[in-house]
Amino acid sequence: MMKRCTCLLFETGFEKGIPGYTTDVPSGSFPFWGNFFFADVLVSNLVGLTEKQPLYFFTPEPHFTELQKTIHRWKVKNNVELLMNHEDRNGFISWIKQMKSDIFIIGGTAHAFLFKKNQLQSMLKKQHADLARISVEMTPLDMFVVTRKKLLAIAQKSETVQDTEKTFQQILFKHLSTEFETIEDVPGRVFFHRHSIDLYSAHKFLLEAADSGEYNQIAEQFSFLASPHAESYIGETGEVKNAFIAAGAEIYGTVINSVIFPGVVIAKGAVVENSVVMSNNKIGPDTKIENAVLFPYAKGSFSESYNIRNNARIGSLSKKTANTKYPMDIYDGVTVLGLNPQIPEGTVIDAACYIGPNLSMEAFSRYNKVVKKGMCIET
Repeated sequence: MMKRCTCLLFETGFEKGIPGYTTDVPSGSFPFWGNFFFADVLVSNLVGLTEKQPLYFFTPEPHFTELQKTIHRWKVKNNVELLMNHEDRNGFISWIKQMKSDIFIIGGTAHAFLFKKNQLQSMLKKQHADLARISVEMTPLDMFVVTRKKLLAIAQKSETVQDTEKTFQQILFKHLSTEFETIEDVPGRVFFHRHSIDLYSAHKFLLEAADSGEYNQIAEQFSFLASPHAESYIGETGEVKNAFIAAGAEIYGTVINSVIFPGVVIAKGAVVENSVVMSNNKIGPDTKIENAVLFPYAKGSFSESYNIRNNARIGSLSKKTANTKYPMDIYDGVTVLGLNPQIPEGTVIDAACYIGPNLSMEAFSRYNKVVKKGMCIET
């Protein structure tokens, strides 16, 4: 019989140093597989537990409204309580003491993974250590199973830690990740861990697996989400071959072997192949994108123009190149355009390049709008 369990989830943001992101980006509301978000993927693993027990989601105040919009789409939202992060340890300790649970699942939003159905529940029914770290495919995750007594001991211990640069949440996760006694490996699949290229690999896997039994099992785990009201639109000049087009996207050009997120517009004459184009990017006429990941564009509407301008060339089908600065994050020839990409008309960006987040179009003038194979532009 499974002990009484409470789930505590924390908006942790992405780890520092991962190309493409900025430290102020909330990972829970970061998009994944079209109309989903990282928080959706995380909670899909816990729906079976939240049917009878509440799930508590802690977030910093700046991200509260954004995460609230994400949670509003969940059919289980009435059993989810969104809370501001505890700024002081004593507040958290008092809150835990009020809980009646025997064990707690504590997880962060920075990783995307799925347990096979009912496997987490099976693990929780077994006897385990007072503090165990959970892994999938032998990959350690920021998810822990901890007894009430052990959690209180860690929280009380953190009171003595003098680290003014870290929040209580960061100190808590530091203790959890260094004091666990065992690792419990749960069958499943990891989609995103610590590398930018994970976004490319995960979406290409899901696209290729779309007709498989495994994909149907994955899709079933997201049944707790309300269906999106928008529809994708394929114009008269649009052509789509073996691609996933999310609700809210508009296609007037050609999309091949690619994943297109909501709010994306592919203009007439543009070609997107073997790529992942994330939310709200507007791809200009006659632009060609190959073997690339474009992070979301969140700076506002480009209703009258495009953030990826006309006649640009981004990426290459060559798969033998790694990025010179980030070879562990960007390889196999994949080109990565970080958050809020803006690419001038006629720019050429070769294989395995990295364009940092929030760069203006003027940044490319220093390179005569040519970014050679494996290069980075970050300022």
